[in-house]
Amino acid sequence: MALRIAPSVLSGALDFTVRGLVTGHLDVVGRDEPVLLHLEGLPWPDLAGHRLSFRRAEQAGDTSVHEAFDSGQSGPVGDMTASRKVKVPDRPIAEIVHLPASDFTWHWGNCLYLEWHSVSNGRVVLESTDYELTLDPVGAWQMGPKDQPGGAQKPLFPFSLESDRIDDFLPFEDDGPKSEAEAEADRDAARMDRLLDRITRRMEMEGEEADYALIMEEERARLRAELGEPDPEPLTPEEEAERDRWIEEMNAASQEHEDSAPWEIYEHPLVTSTADFGERLWRDLIEGRGIDEGNSPEHPLLEIANGVMFAGVKLSGALDRTPDESWPPDPLFAGDILVRLKKARGHLHDALAGLRSAENDDLLRGVQLDEIEREVRSTLESVEILITEVRKVLG
Repeated sequence: MALRIAPSVLSGALDFTVRGLVTGHLDVVGRDEPVLLHLEGLPWPDLAGHRLSFRRAEQAGDTSVHEAFDSGQSGPVGDMTASRKVKVPDRPIAEIVHLPASDFTWHWGNCLYLEWHSVSNGRVVLESTDYELTLDPVGAWQMGPKDQPGGAQKPLFPFSLESDRIDDFLPFEDDGPKSEAEAEADRDAARMDRLLDRITRRMEMEGEEADYALIMEEERARLRAELGEPDPEPLTPEEEAERDRWIEEMNAASQEHEDSAPWEIYEHPLVTSTADFGERLWRDLIEGRGIDEGNSPEHPLLEIANGVMFAGVKLSGALDRTPDESWPPDPLFAGDILVRLKKARGHLHDALAGLRSAENDDLLRGVQLDEIEREVRSTLESVEILITEVRKVLG
């Protein structure tokens, strides 16, 4: 029987940045010193390479595990993920038990699930939807195709289904860079994502009075400080003049183009088919079932439809081009295109993960599962071919 510790854990922090090692601490009710973790094994892909911290919004009060729970935890990890989809009641359990079944309502949410096999306590599980989670945006490493979560060889998704057909089409490709140029493109993209995320949060917090230019400059400086980078040297008068001349040339070229014939953009067939597929999924899975996106942001069916639609957006940015642009792309643009293709692949994997969760909760009655599987797999195969072609350009 597992020792379930969530009711007694106030907060914690885990470090997954070293492949095969999980370290961290847990702050437990009534203890002056934290419980230290030193575990071996791999988490699920969502945590791989990252640092995770979590804190309970409301104070916990259960001290029942104090005597049994050792202050130093070691042993192999089991399943560790911060993105397990579960049904979360809309009202406290204490109220629900007194309500008729017809009044029970719930929404989909992420569940923090941390499991390990302690040398001193046996199987230990921390499982809860009550924590506020913080995950650093850039991972130190990523799961490869041969990596297996846990401290032993296990299926990639251990919460198995009665049917294993979805297991067969959930491979996780190795996203590790194949060249220094690709590694640099990944770093630039991760940095930009991190910066834009911070700017967006600041804009939301400060509301209508937010100054975008000021916020952007402040967050750029903050990021440089965190990364230990020096502030940029001020431009010399000659450099300022060269910059102004370049801006004028770009503005003139833009105006000349606006005055001429409109841009002709070639839409790649994969973009068209993926966009059409996403719209069809949205119509059938979301609108056709009356799902409210605002009330159920973690609903598995939303994850399926959004995954395909977001993949279409990334593919459009990577593949749509003017008639004079060639394929494979010029090395100057190949890094950015490769980043977009890999993000599209990630969104398609999100769709497949949602598909698995939906089947697990019996939400796909009346849906042609085989058709969804076939189309997502076909799109993934096409994206893999394109990724291989762009990687050849980068060397």
